[in-house]
Amino acid sequence: MKGDIHIHPEHDLPDHVTETIRLMGKKWALVVLHTLSHSPASFGELKTKIVGISASVLSDLLSEFSKNNLVEKRSTGPNQHMYFIGEFGPLLCELVDNLDRFGMKMMDVRPSISIQ
Repeated sequence: MKGDIHIHPEHDLPDHVTETIRLMGKKWALVVLHTLSHSPASFGELKTKIVGISASVLSDLLSEFSKNNLVEKRSTGPNQHMYFIGEFGPLLCELVDNLDRFGMKMMDVRPSISIQ
């Protein structure tokens, strides 16, 4: 997928680190996880909250997150589902929180850093 992070095999990173970076490097992955860390949401709510994400990208991410126990999909009625942070989601939410703190500290030290 365009925008995903790719790690070359010759880099000597443990497989579990490479897999985590691959998963979190997917476009919109951190935004979806961060959004769900605040409250469970339906597919439609996520699509509305995350401006600019396509339905197919959101669907693909939720599917992969579910397979990896980052997100849990629960039925709330006929043809109704909610997405919750799954078993391993809190660990990644900690990582996102640390990235947030790091970014804020960097912006304090170097306010000229901007996102392009």
